[in-house]
Amino acid sequence: MSNETNFLAHNQADVEIDLMSILRVLWKNALIIVLVVILALGAGYTYDVFQEVYYRTSGTMMVSFEASNGTISSSTYVLSSYISDTCVVFLKEDVVVDTVAAALKNKGFYEDLTTRQVAKLLKSRISISEDSLILKISFSDTDPKRAVDVVNTFIDTAESVAKSKNEEGASLYKLLDGNLNHLSYSKSSVKVSNSTKTMAISAAIGLVVACGIVFLKVYFSNSLKNVDIEKVL
Repeated sequence: MSNETNFLAHNQADVEIDLMSILRVLWKNALIIVLVVILALGAGYTYDVFQEVYYRTSGTMMVSFEASNGTISSSTYVLSSYISDTCVVFLKEDVVVDTVAAALKNKGFYEDLTTRQVAKLLKSRISISEDSLILKISFSDTDPKRAVDVVNTFIDTAESVAKSKNEEGASLYKLLDGNLNHLSYSKSSVKVSNSTKTMAISAAIGLVVACGIVFLKVYFSNSLKNVDIEKVL
C-alpha cells in the first residue's frame, strides 16, 4: 500500500512540476500572447465592422379552437395543441411561403429577385417558434422597414391561405380554417448585433494561436540547444 501511495504521490508531483513549467513558459512569453490576442481582436473588430447589418422583427399569430358545445376541457386543449403543431408545419410549407413570396413581389419588394428566389430567402430567414397556442413569426433583413412589411405580409397571407376554398366553396384546410388568426403585427425592428460573439471567438482563436506560437518557439529553441550540445560532444 505504501508503494502505491508513493507512486501516486510521485506522479502527482510530476504533474504539478509540468504544470508549473508550462505556466512559467507562458508567463515568460506573455508579451507575445498579448500581442497576438490584440491582433486577433483587431481582426475580429474589422470583420464585424464590414459585416452587413441585419434588422430583426417579429409578429404573432394565435391558434384558436372551440369545442362544439362551447366548453373548454382537457381534450379540447389537447386538440388545440395538436392544431398548433400542425400550424407550425403549415406555415413552413411551400403553399404558404410561395404565396407570401408572390405577394411581396406584387408589393414591389425584392425587385432584383425572382419569386422562387424570394421564397428561398424567406425559408432561410423566417423562424417560427411556438409558445402554447401563440406562434411567433420572426424575420431578419438588411432593411428595417422591409423586415416589418415581410412579417406582416407573411401573417396576413398565411391567414388567408388557411381559409382557402375549393371551387365548390369547401375549405381546403378544414383543420386550420378559422383557427389560425393574426394576434399582433410587427411595428418596428431591432438591429441584430453579433459583436460580442465575434470578439469572444476572436479572443479565443488569438489565445490558441498565441499559445501555439509560444510552444513552437520553445520547442525549436530546445532543439537548437540539443544540436549545439551534440556538436560540442
